[in-house]
Amino acid sequence: MNLEYSDNYARAFADLAESQFKERMFPNDLLDNWYSLVNVIQNGYNDVPPEFDNDVDSARSYLDYFLNDEKLNSYPEHKLFSEYVLQTDKKFIEATQTSHQINIDSNKWWVNRFPRFASRAYVDFLGQDFVTKHGLTIKVVG
Repeated sequence: MNLEYSDNYARAFADLAESQFKERMFPNDLLDNWYSLVNVIQNGYNDVPPEFDNDVDSARSYLDYFLNDEKLNSYPEHKLFSEYVLQTDKKFIEATQTSHQINIDSNKWWVNRFPRFASRAYVDFLGQDFVTKHGLTIKVVG
């Protein structure tokens, strides 16, 4: 999806990014990053768990920051931004699983999730004992 947005929204978004993260970011760049990562996860994540955790957390944390910004929420196009994020979130949830035996104290709902499809390197890194102990089902692909 290519979100259409006003120059004012783009400027407000980029200014907020620069003040918070020291770099200018734009809505479509962040949306595309999250969407692309979720597509990779749906088809089989091809790296080790620490990289998965980092990729997911960095992509989704940025979005969360912008989703909850009061000023951005005053722009009509921010509703479309939010809807697109939520659609992609649903795909992420479908492509991943959680273990209720692992309790991570976090307000980030996207942490403590594991892909349903992943590379042999991912599964080997976790170890079969971990996978079994936590009731995970990860199909090896690639």
